[in-house]
Amino acid sequence: PLMVLLALLALFAFVVLPALDSYLRRGGGIGGDPVAASFDGIEVTGSRVTKLTQTHLAVVRFLGELATETMRRGGVPQPPGFRYDEQSGQIQSLGIDGNPSAANTIDTLKFANEARKAGFDLDDTAIEIWLTRFSDGTLSDSEITQILMRSTNNQLGVLTLYEQLRMHLLADLYQRAALVGLSSNNFPVVTPVGQ
Repeated sequence: PLMVLLALLALFAFVVLPALDSYLRRGGGIGGDPVAASFDGIEVTGSRVTKLTQTHLAVVRFLGELATETMRRGGVPQPPGFRYDEQSGQIQSLGIDGNPSAANTIDTLKFANEARKAGFDLDDTAIEIWLTRFSDGTLSDSEITQILMRSTNNQLGVLTLYEQLRMHLLADLYQRAALVGLSSNNFPVVTPVGQ
């Protein structure tokens, strides 16, 4: 009986415990989605950051296609921050952060939250106006939606697009407001918020 008991303990220690440990480390247990960041009492999980980053990538791809179609039709995207280099034929800036990453997603969430606390907000009408300026009036709302559906393989809807644009535009607005007028000897000062 003692040999059977020792064999069962060994089996438990060398087979069951490592499998259980591996399962818990992969996030299979309670609280398996780790917190990637927290600010102002808001906890942002790793899965939410990943999803927002993927959505941001889809929005950047959509805006690139929208800008290309706008210029093909003779328009020039008009939102603040849009830059196009005519010599190289490359879009340098879309008017929102064009570098999707987990760190940028967390920063965008923080800055958008700060913008809301400071009293800034954008409704759907403001986002529609921004998109109209982006397309320079060369595309109708339905054509913009068609480009969105095509560029994202029907994975991104208009409401999700608006939420992403709202978040990025608020974050950009907050950063611009934080940096306005800060200079020393005609050189801009980078604030801790900007850093």
